[in-house]
Amino acid sequence: MKALEYHRRALQIRKNIGYEKGAADSYHNIGAVYLEWKRYDQAEKYLLEALERKKVLNNQSNTVNTLSALGRLYVAKQEPQKALLYLNKAYEMRKGAGNSAKAASSVYYLATYYGSIGDHPKALELFRQAQDMARTSNDHALLADALMGEINLLNGTRGNDPLLEKYRELVETRERGAIDENRKEIARLEIEYDVERKEREIEMRRKQAKFDRIRIENEGLRNQQLVGWIIGLSVLALTIFILFYQIRKRKRYIELQNHELEEQKNEIIHLHHELSHRTKNYFGLLSGILKSDKSQVRHPEAVKILEGNIQRLEAMSLVQHYLLDDSTRQHKEVRLDAYLTKLVDLVILNLFPQGNNLKLICDIDAIYLDYDVALRLAIALNELMCNAIEHGLVCSDKPQLVVSVKRSGKTIELIVQDNGPGIEEQQIHSKTVKGQGLIVKLLSKVDGTIHYRNENGCVATITVNG
Repeated sequence: MKALEYHRRALQIRKNIGYEKGAADSYHNIGAVYLEWKRYDQAEKYLLEALERKKVLNNQSNTVNTLSALGRLYVAKQEPQKALLYLNKAYEMRKGAGNSAKAASSVYYLATYYGSIGDHPKALELFRQAQDMARTSNDHALLADALMGEINLLNGTRGNDPLLEKYRELVETRERGAIDENRKEIARLEIEYDVERKEREIEMRRKQAKFDRIRIENEGLRNQQLVGWIIGLSVLALTIFILFYQIRKRKRYIELQNHELEEQKNEIIHLHHELSHRTKNYFGLLSGILKSDKSQVRHPEAVKILEGNIQRLEAMSLVQHYLLDDSTRQHKEVRLDAYLTKLVDLVILNLFPQGNNLKLICDIDAIYLDYDVALRLAIALNELMCNAIEHGLVCSDKPQLVVSVKRSGKTIELIVQDNGPGIEEQQIHSKTVKGQGLIVKLLSKVDGTIHYRNENGCVATITVNG
């Protein structure tokens, strides 16, 4: 079945590509398969088609094979006239071509034809002619077939000597044929072995070539990866070097800038100290001038005005004193407890001669405050204490003064309270308290406020943002 399938596929391919000779051979091969299977009708159809195509191609060598196959077909179908026609044509063509081996097979098929129709003499003649031709060409298989054909015809005839001789030759021929077949089989097996060995070698070479190709591709890929890694590492190293260089350069630039800033800072600090010293000296000079003027003035009101101004100048000069003291400041800030406590003591000493009778309660937190705000609070505190002493405590038997500075969140609250007679309500609402105008102007620049109330004396409260 596989042979027939392959021949049909070959026929279709040859017809598709227009290969006429190949198509004729495929028709012959299919017919030969059907003849071997004894399916004579199909064999006749394909063999006649092959014969027509070969006649058109005028291919004598291929045509004679088809003629011989048709002759055998019609012998098998017991159609003697058609068998004789095709076998004779095949014999004549082979004889004319000088192909004695092929001609011998045609003679053999003619002998079988005459044997089938009962013409035994003609059949014996042709069998013996085929035997002679087979002996000449050493075709042991054909010789055995021709001898067997003659023996079949001689069976039943009188005289057994020729028949025995034919049997003896048939046995010898078959032995030689068997030896030849064995040799052919051995040769075929050797050829198959060589072919198999060659195919395996070819397959091994293909596999080796494929393996070598894959190995080369892998090596190429590894080389590409290695080159990629080298390039990547080189780029990374270059990038790191550039970044390191930029960082070093930036670091040197920052160090230079820091050095310049440090020099500028030191210069500013020096200038600040110089300015503070000069300001302190100016305050001292002005205070000295005012004190000199006071000693020459005899009018009481003028003396009071000069004393008030002297107190204010000394309050402001205290800021410069503490700005020059590194232990009591942070940058431009003033520590209120140290600064205001000294101010309170100075005011008490100058304005309350009998200070030993005064009960002073001073509760000031350690608050660091900007220089400008601290200066304004100091002047305001000076004014409030002067008012409390002059109007509330001078005539008191048991004078008491409370000074409190506290921070609450972002707010600083300064309270000055005395136990004097207090302030009239009319003065509080009309804002005619002595020194209030100056205090309001000072606090307006720092968003500060002041309020008065009476509570066993006068209570003044200043609130600023700190």
